[in-house]
Amino acid sequence: MKWLFRAIFLILAVFLIIMAVGATRPDSLTVEREVSIASAPEDVFYYINDLSVHPDWSPWISLDDEEVVGGPSSGQGQTLGWKSLDGTLNQQTIIESLEGAFVRTELSQGGHNSLVTYALTEDDKGDTDVMMSKEMQLGGFPYVQRIFTARFKRDTTKSLTEGLSALKVLVENEAEFDEPTP
Repeated sequence: MKWLFRAIFLILAVFLIIMAVGATRPDSLTVEREVSIASAPEDVFYYINDLSVHPDWSPWISLDDEEVVGGPSSGQGQTLGWKSLDGTLNQQTIIESLEGAFVRTELSQGGHNSLVTYALTEDDKGDTDVMMSKEMQLGGFPYVQRIFTARFKRDTTKSLTEGLSALKVLVENEAEFDEPTP
């Protein structure tokens, strides 16, 4: 009978330690990545402001997912919903859009909500610097999710890097294809 009380005490102690450590961690995480694309900002803006083309480059949408686009044809209010292969329902909605400058979206993926921002700036060579950031709230009580911040940051960094790389390839290949031949 003593072993049962010790086991219960040990489990309770571990849980309390996890809660204490988690309570000291930040309750949100923001990850930013940037890439330079050899194209004008208005050309890049098209790809981030129209969610119907996001499946071509987005790090969150698989080519095998079922997608549905709703709302306006682009810009604020446009929504992209998709069902992942694992059955998870996901949605991304444009909540703010400024022509040629930035797009902010709400992303609901696997029950986790976050804000994704795409900011465009033109450099002195006429190329576009694209900054992509994802801001997410980490779980509240009992703070267990906060302990895994490093994993979330690593996974999010990988996703943003992959998405920006795919966007760069897509935009630059499209620009190369559209250039008139002499």
